[in-house]
Amino acid sequence: MPPPPLTIKKDLTSPFEVDEPIDPNEPIYCVCHQISFGDMIACDNENCQGGEWFHYACVGLTPETRFKGKWYCPTCRQLPH
Repeated sequence: MPPPPLTIKKDLTSPFEVDEPIDPNEPIYCVCHQISFGDMIACDNENCQGGEWFHYACVGLTPETRFKGKWYCPTCRQLPH
């Protein structure tokens, strides 16, 4: 599955601050409930209820520490197997 389109939002709660207009219909992702921006990782649970795509900073990843292989979001990690 391809990543969501890259969009940037100015929001003091996000780890990035930039000035770009945001479409109010843009989908939200991640545990922070923000739009897509920056580096993101997808949850490998096909039925993910936690946000499907996650900003690296929100889930403690960096480009250097990104997970290689299957990765599950904090919500899906709590599900019984």
